[in-house]
Amino acid sequence: MYIDPGSIDIFTYFFFQSMRMECFSISVSSTISFRSVLLFLGYRSFTSLVRFIPRYLMLLGAIVNGINSLISLSSVSLLVYRNVTDFLALILYLATLLNCYMTSSNIGVESFEFSIYSIMSSAKREGLTSSLPI
Repeated sequence: MYIDPGSIDIFTYFFFQSMRMECFSISVSSTISFRSVLLFLGYRSFTSLVRFIPRYLMLLGAIVNGINSLISLSSVSLLVYRNVTDFLALILYLATLLNCYMTSSNIGVESFEFSIYSIMSSAKREGLTSSLPI
């Protein structure tokens, strides 16, 4: 006699318990508990996955927007600054600023100190950042 474990309800379980079919009763109860554990684990993993997806999507969106901004700014800067050294200094300034934002634990203080340092050091050299938006 074959019984599908998915179609076993609680009344069938109690029926086999009352018939004293110990071996079959143990297999039915283990099937029911294994199935409920699988359903519970599937539910838990799905809810935890749904909980973490928006965080990763926001991070991915920020990375893509940053890359897009760097590419568009570098293409515009290439048109504005004809001198290659000025263009490379501008790209390195943006890359260093982005690196400072990514690695710093206190973003506001670190970026402010970095911006003041770069403005002061570049103002002494050629005045490159005087034309940059800060």
